[in-house]
Amino acid sequence: MLQSIFIKKFDNLIGHQLRSFRDFRLKWNHISRFSFRLIIFCFSGALASDAESLPENLLLGLGEPRFADREQAQSKLLDWGRSQPVISMPELLKHSRTAADPEVRARCNEVLFELIKDQYLTEGTGFIGIAMGNSAVQVAVPGDAKPRYGIHVSSVNEGGPGQKAGLKPNDIIVGLDREVWHKPILIETFTRKITSIKPNQKVKLQILRGNLLEIEVQLTRRPIALMGIPNLGHQLNLEKQQKAEVEAHFQQWLAKQKTK
Repeated sequence: MLQSIFIKKFDNLIGHQLRSFRDFRLKWNHISRFSFRLIIFCFSGALASDAESLPENLLLGLGEPRFADREQAQSKLLDWGRSQPVISMPELLKHSRTAADPEVRARCNEVLFELIKDQYLTEGTGFIGIAMGNSAVQVAVPGDAKPRYGIHVSSVNEGGPGQKAGLKPNDIIVGLDREVWHKPILIETFTRKITSIKPNQKVKLQILRGNLLEIEVQLTRRPIALMGIPNLGHQLNLEKQQKAEVEAHFQQWLAKQKTK
């Protein structure tokens, strides 16, 4: 009888200890997970804080006595800005206004301008920079049993993406990427295809110039002055127009920041 009572009490004691140990483990695991998450949160916050700050060494480098050192610091600052433009733009704007050294202010402003320019030139619609004939022409293309229709290039915009890629007046465009035309294609249709592609994207043009050639063109942003005018690219000084548009956009961007 005494033995059975002792065994029962011993079992109850062991069970109580096991439950206490299990409760302790559960609480410890909960505390450990919480602590781990807290550490990760604090560490991530520290990293984010560092990432959001303009690198101090580059900022100081902008005011170095040697011109070469200032140029190098500005180049590295631009690389940093391009790697995280959303974060860097407000930082650069702040230092372009508040830095004690006028050289630092000016160089921060120049880097900011390049970032805004990058952003602007990747928006909008694609542009080749050519003037085209009024209608498609039918031509025989080597290697194609059927006649094709193509776009006659009447002139090429100086300094435009078409000229840089090697397009010349009197070239016949007989293919765009993997598309070729065995039926007449409207000039407006070709223009819409190009403008549907974002600036900085590349397209492959099949060109008939005696032989069949393939030319890769990196599109730029279509100038505002040519919106709705598909066939007059040759009438603009593209580089001058682009520079004016970027400068105007930058000034508009700065004006918007003052109202925030």
